[in-house]
Amino acid sequence: MKIKVLCTGYPSCEQLERIVRKVAGDISRDIEVEKVDNLQKIMSYGVMMVPALVIDEKVVSAGGFLTIEDVKEIIEKNMGGKMAWIEGYPREKVEWFPTIDEDKCVGCGMCMNCGKKVYDWVDGKPKVARPYNCVVGCTTCANLCLGNAITFQDINSVRELYKKEGIWAKVKRALKEKGVIK
Repeated sequence: MKIKVLCTGYPSCEQLERIVRKVAGDISRDIEVEKVDNLQKIMSYGVMMVPALVIDEKVVSAGGFLTIEDVKEIIEKNMGGKMAWIEGYPREKVEWFPTIDEDKCVGCGMCMNCGKKVYDWVDGKPKVARPYNCVVGCTTCANLCLGNAITFQDINSVRELYKKEGIWAKVKRALKEKGVIK
């Protein structure tokens, strides 16, 4: 995902850029944030009021003040269906995320390498903070956990969901459309 903050130097523009960078960083390392302050480029989006937000080349907000909560909601809404493994299916309906057995956790920190920023570090141990950022089917954190403290739901329930909702066919169709497979 690529987010552009369209702004011309007003304090509200600078504040929105800071908010977007913070929220994007909290949600995922895969979100790129760019500030656009060139007036011609801003106008090319048809925007007449700044600050404005553009996500993947689509204007999602223009003018007015956005709070941290507003920005989070906008980003998460625009992430829906973007996870390649579930193409078009709402991520929050897929029961796949880690749980930590506090008794087994030794605080090794391996899970903090998660590229989707699923975890926060609290009081010397990880906590699952953003469960639905977890990539469906990924178990890297559990595989590398020193204390063997991380578990996931049964993969067979996910496979049943994929079958029932036709997700495999949707993913394949999307991969063909993107030219990844023929």
